[in-house]
Amino acid sequence: MNLLTKPKHLDGFYRRAILTWFSRHRTLVKKLLVWLGIPLLLILMAGFIPFSCDSLRRSAERAVVKAGASSCSLQKVSLRPWFGFSIDGMDVAGKDAPVKFSAKIPRIRLAYRLLPLLFRCVMIKDVVVERPQISVTLPPKAPAQVRPVTPFSGEDLRAALSEFPFAVAVQNISLREGEVSAVQNSERLLHGQGIDLHMSVSYRKKLALSGRLSADTLTLNGMWNIVGVRASARVSDGAVTLDRCRGDFCGGTVAASDAADFGAGTLERFKLELSHVNLSKLYEACAVRRGHCDGRVDGEIELAHSALAADSLRGSGFFRMTDVSVRDLPLQSGILVYVAVPQLRNITFKKLGTSLDVHSGRIFTPDIAGDGYPLEARAEGWVGFDGRFSEKMKGIIAADLVKELHPVISRSLDDEPDGKKSFSCTVHGTLANPAIDIDRTITDRAVHNVFDEVKKFFQR
Repeated sequence: MNLLTKPKHLDGFYRRAILTWFSRHRTLVKKLLVWLGIPLLLILMAGFIPFSCDSLRRSAERAVVKAGASSCSLQKVSLRPWFGFSIDGMDVAGKDAPVKFSAKIPRIRLAYRLLPLLFRCVMIKDVVVERPQISVTLPPKAPAQVRPVTPFSGEDLRAALSEFPFAVAVQNISLREGEVSAVQNSERLLHGQGIDLHMSVSYRKKLALSGRLSADTLTLNGMWNIVGVRASARVSDGAVTLDRCRGDFCGGTVAASDAADFGAGTLERFKLELSHVNLSKLYEACAVRRGHCDGRVDGEIELAHSALAADSLRGSGFFRMTDVSVRDLPLQSGILVYVAVPQLRNITFKKLGTSLDVHSGRIFTPDIAGDGYPLEARAEGWVGFDGRFSEKMKGIIAADLVKELHPVISRSLDDEPDGKKSFSCTVHGTLANPAIDIDRTITDRAVHNVFDEVKKFFQR
């Protein structure tokens, strides 16, 4: 007989023995099932019932304050053993200076893994923040330079988690249907709605969060609406990076990428691109409420490494408009006061654009050029970050319209080749309320010509 082969008379022996034992002790088996089954069933059911945890609520409030908040209040902290924790009615206020921060969060859900609990470790696999309302109030006057600041670091996290009587680790953080606003001098600089954020957390050399960001709408300065924003994001000890950021803007698209280190107070890089933007919608968003523009806008601006201060920003780019038509703009109305040609109410440009240089707290436009009819335009100047501008402009009037000018005005303008006439002026102010200063030589010449006409009249 092969020792590795089971004898045939033992086939089914163990199965028959087990069945025989259960049949003889049937009553005992039923009692054991009842005695063990009911407690197990109760334990299983209890895992679905929420329990209020006041001690955890107080620990969570202290943890948020240690993380950098000035105050924190929670309505309730509940525990469902099989699911995790839920925090209801969270109100957080940041420290007063220099930036005020507040947040109202209806609910936060924390789901953990069960096995690490045996080792007194809470491994939170998902933190879900539902419908938060976050508000940031900036100081009345922006500082000349952003001071180095680390909004939330690994040390802050460790200090916050030390409030709990067990080890805590977080793997993922999500924000759903959030609303964010930033206000300065009672004016809303930024308002975002339908914000979703999904970030994974790593604890290697530094605390780092990486993932993706989306928003239904972002409104800048109360007038620029960007729809369907999508971006990848990374945050690590005060350094924030946004890549592949895109959205729909005024009938076209806007794309951006950015990296800033708030801990060091530096801008690492920044790039903004506009593609196929509708000029009519862009002008309407400016809320000038006078005149009409139409055409297509493309542009790009790229900033290099610098301090996080308006005066320190350095970069270059371009701004280009094609198939442009403008009618009855405030700027045109100002020119018509001096050059009485009704045809200047409607001007078309096949191309109108300039290169851009960023330095000294302004965006310089060194070579504005527009080949249009009945006016060609050349200009150079600057645009401020507050929307104010100053441009030295030269306008060249088409030869066929020169014939329609009053002789006094025609003789006051400068001569150009091919029978054209030109005038020089400085345009400054805002888009809605521009001021025009005609070149002194032209005004002096016009006054002299008027006196000549008056003199001729009395000599007749």
